[in-house]
Amino acid sequence: MVLPTTIDVPSLRRRYRAARRALTEPVDPAASATQLRALLLRHQRTMHGCALAQLVVAHPHADADLLRWALARWPDDAGVWNAVATRPGLVPPDVLAALLGARSPSVRHHAALIQLRERLRGASDEVFLTALRDAAGDDPDAAAARTVLAAHPDAPDALLRALVDTDDDAARDHARARLSARPSPG
Repeated sequence: MVLPTTIDVPSLRRRYRAARRALTEPVDPAASATQLRALLLRHQRTMHGCALAQLVVAHPHADADLLRWALARWPDDAGVWNAVATRPGLVPPDVLAALLGARSPSVRHHAALIQLRERLRGASDEVFLTALRDAAGDDPDAAAARTVLAAHPDAPDALLRALVDTDDDAARDHARARLSARPSPG
């Protein structure tokens, strides 16, 4: 007796071809946010939907509404949430709050860095120096915060000089490069 199978090989092959095409062909760089959302809607229930969502969320024309929609559509996919969390300047406060409360430590880490960048926007030297004091320690979150501080275009010289003397390679290298690029006083 031959048992019926639930696997339809030709349709499975078509799905794999569609997945390969969707993930290997670049997303049109001129696509609007509306077109990006339509693309995700067409592929949201496919096996490659999450991977495509990560690419679309990183697209230069992705907007805040698309980020919100992607988080709502893939609430348990850390890859999509991380892709959203690596879009500083685009993440609205309500989405940032959701990212900060995510289950994934990686998502929370990226969200904390966005929060730091927002805090530093137009900040005084004292805010930068306070953030540096808050980023003391050897844990990866503190090291990432120091690197964000060192790479920030408005970082004051006092902060950069303090980071040049640290054991943190990434922050030290950024601080040295930023100090050397600034005109010398005098």
